[in-house]
Amino acid sequence: MSLDWVSLFHDSLNLSIPLILAALGGLVHLRAGVVNIAIEGQMICGALAGFVASATFKSFELGILSSLIFGAIFGAFTSFLIIYLRGNEILIGLGFNVLIVGAIGYVLKSILGVSGTLNSHNVVQIPRFNVMPDAWPSWVTLIFNGHDVLYWVSMILIILIPIFFMKTRSGLRVRSVGQSPSISTSIGLKVNKIKMFSGVFAGALAGVAGCELCLGQVGLFNLQMIAGRGFIALAAFYFGRMAPLPTALACLTFALFDSLQVQLQLMGYSSSLVSTLPYAMVIVALAFSQLSLKLRARKRV
Repeated sequence: MSLDWVSLFHDSLNLSIPLILAALGGLVHLRAGVVNIAIEGQMICGALAGFVASATFKSFELGILSSLIFGAIFGAFTSFLIIYLRGNEILIGLGFNVLIVGAIGYVLKSILGVSGTLNSHNVVQIPRFNVMPDAWPSWVTLIFNGHDVLYWVSMILIILIPIFFMKTRSGLRVRSVGQSPSISTSIGLKVNKIKMFSGVFAGALAGVAGCELCLGQVGLFNLQMIAGRGFIALAAFYFGRMAPLPTALACLTFALFDSLQVQLQLMGYSSSLVSTLPYAMVIVALAFSQLSLKLRARKRV
């Protein structure tokens, strides 16, 4: 049995969707001067909200909307603690991640009587559709066919976010606040308000990212389903130098190795070993990124 390269790249595109959505939200928040460590917890909240809404109302559209709303609410909550109560962003983010996992685990076990996994026959997954005819070249159908609506949302955001930062007044204000809050305050910008809106946006995208993982890919909710993807998204926008396209490519690289480890398991390789491959590659990529930055700094000197 050999690698199915077409399936590998197609699955990589789909697996990259939640990473791209979460990373783009975190990127906007970071441009406003706040590191969103709580992406992981916001993704879990969005996944659960999307699953419950989809199963209750038998509508994936309401599932996506619910995940967006709950993600935005928790994004506002964590941002409020950081911005207005002046809490440490790292401690608050990590604390929120731990708290939300514990709270959801308690609710699942004590109230719903399930242990970590929630399933329902009524849940409606996000459908995938084709844009191009199958007669087109395989590389075209690979990109345009067999994806859901959130795939196209993520592609549109990759284009729109740079335009937002470079061409709009609001985008320039976000960048100004992130680069120098004191100067921004002196020219009349409402720094805290801009940071709050950035946090709400980041939380909303993280919630939708969790919904994509839940309704777009697996069709059930599991407490461990995020599996560190929030932190991978965090690493992606650092690796991408806070630029949307490089950030998306970093997410796609992780998704490629995630897809690869699935195929390697099917080929008989040890699951305990190959499942670490995506995370190992993230560490290697970050180390390489930091090394390249140091080499560039030395050349400038």
